[in-house]
Amino acid sequence: MDYLKYGKQDQQPQKPQQQGFGKVQQPQKPKLTQDDFYFGDLVNKPQQEIFSSPLSSQEASSDSVPEFFNAKTEKNEFGDEVVNLFPVPVMICSCPFKYDEELKMIRQEPCTKDERLISYNNISDDTFILNRPELTKIRSWIDTKIEVFKKSILGYKNDLIITQSWVNKNKKNEQHHIHSHPNSIVSGVWYPYIHEKLPPIEFYDTHEREVQPIKETLNIFNSGSYMLPMNMGELIMFPSNLRHSVPPNIFDEERISLSFNTWSKGSMGDKQSLTYLPSDR
Repeated sequence: MDYLKYGKQDQQPQKPQQQGFGKVQQPQKPKLTQDDFYFGDLVNKPQQEIFSSPLSSQEASSDSVPEFFNAKTEKNEFGDEVVNLFPVPVMICSCPFKYDEELKMIRQEPCTKDERLISYNNISDDTFILNRPELTKIRSWIDTKIEVFKKSILGYKNDLIITQSWVNKNKKNEQHHIHSHPNSIVSGVWYPYIHEKLPPIEFYDTHEREVQPIKETLNIFNSGSYMLPMNMGELIMFPSNLRHSVPPNIFDEERISLSFNTWSKGSMGDKQSLTYLPSDR
């Protein structure tokens, strides 16, 4: 597909018209905009290839030329290129310090659950628990990792701030239903107490599959869910719309986690794209 001409009609230059004294007026050079170069956000072509013609090197380096993101490809066993489009990032971080006092406080934190949902987990009464001074060290570390996730992985400019945070406690036979986190951009879970025998977190594919052929082998392209066993002190972050759950805890030990949501600081979107969301309304 010709990315330079997609959705565009070829414009034929007008025949030069003679002006006074026998001079020929040359056709004006058209002014190129971003729409002349690409559609969508992702173009799997090297920038130098896209701009090799008809642009000059001076035009290609001008401010009007957009930056392109090149999708990474891999070769399969037959030498074919495979592109993993629109992957969902999940980041896992290890806690770099001890948190014995914080764990003691979290163990003592009052938690309740909806009595209509007997098998579900308990949630702390305090749903802004990372605002507590006893967890200042944990909060500061999580804030630094949110910055890494939003900037280095997602490429977002807006700062993300923690909105709500709460403790989850899964006793024996308790689970957490499949859910996502509305009104949040990036969500995360910190695990002050867990080990390999306690239930992992399970994520679910965001794409609906209406056709289900028989699977000979499982891989990232055909699996409907993925379990991630977590270690003591690890933090995991992911886009808030990614559905997840916790299987039933079959052991006597209590599984303890601390979840949080985030939201953007400042205005979002772009006026030119008609997606602008002002922060003061």
